[in-house]
Amino acid sequence: TAENLAAKHNITREDCDRYAFKTQQRCKASSFIFLFALAAQDAGYFNAEMAPIEVKTKKGKENMQKDEHPKPQTTLEQLAKLPSIFKKDGTVTAGNASGVCDGAGAVIIASESALKKHSLTPLARIVAYHSSGCDPSIMGIG
Repeated sequence: TAENLAAKHNITREDCDRYAFKTQQRCKASSFIFLFALAAQDAGYFNAEMAPIEVKTKKGKENMQKDEHPKPQTTLEQLAKLPSIFKKDGTVTAGNASGVCDGAGAVIIASESALKKHSLTPLARIVAYHSSGCDPSIMGIG
């Protein structure tokens, strides 16, 4: 759908690469926070929250357990060399696309009577909710 949005809004491949580069530079600019997060990750502070999964790769089986999206060493020249992935001469590449996340999450929603019955302590309370959508051909819009 990103290619559809690019065509609809006259977004060029260069625009996409510049935005991807800017995003990676922001990661580098906030290096103190980034390095702190990496140090915390390396020290195992997030291990209880992130269960590793084993995935098949070209190199064999690998354990995935940490965020691999930040690549602050990225350059515009590197991004420009990447091939488009969805259509010939397209705008989306492995360097400027949204990452594919390897994660999952779960939430238990329970009534007050279920909380009491199972001796559970709520961590949050739903006070309102909303649902919205858009045309599936441009779902990248939001």
